[in-house]
Formats: sequence, structure tokens, C-alpha cells
Amino acid sequence: MKIITTQQIQELSKDHSILMSAIEEGFKLYSEGKVTTPPVGHMHFQEPCGDLHIKYGHIPGEDYFVVKIASHFSENIRQGLASIDGVIMLFSQK
Repeated sequence: MKIITTQQIQELSKDHSILMSAIEEGFKLYSEGKVTTPPVGHMHFQEPCGDLHIKYGHIPGEDYFVVKIASHFSENIRQGLASIDGVIMLFSQK
């Protein structure tokens, strides 16, 4: 397993043209129906009030797939905590 820090991501993404090209290609494939994206998983919490979303997908024929988990607990702000938290995980099928 390899964990990439925010600083490493920022360093790797200095060349925005590479990122934009990859994002544009992803949207193109998605618009053409060539991306597998199952329905969003959702959990709602009453106490404390918040929610969690799980999104995932892959491009058939590619070696990788992605899972994104994001939560929002608005009351955290009152405690000096972040209200939004999450992780994006990239997995290899090999």
C-alpha cells in the first residue's frame, strides 16, 4: 500500500495541463457511457446530524478503480473540527 500526502499531491499536480487532460478524458468517457459508476451509497446520521457518501467506479479494461468516501457533520465546526472529511482510494486490480 502506498499513501500519498497532500504535499505530494500538490507537487505532482503543479502541471495543471496534465490534470486537466485526464479530467477531460474522464468526463468524455463518462458521457459516452464507458465508465462503470454504480449508484451512490448514502448514510444519514441523526445524532450528531450528518451524512456519508460512498462513490466508486472504473473504466472497463483499465487496471485501476477508485472509491471515494466523504462525510459531512456540520456541528463539528462548533467544536473547532473540520465539518467535511474523506478519502479517495485508488486500487489496482492486479
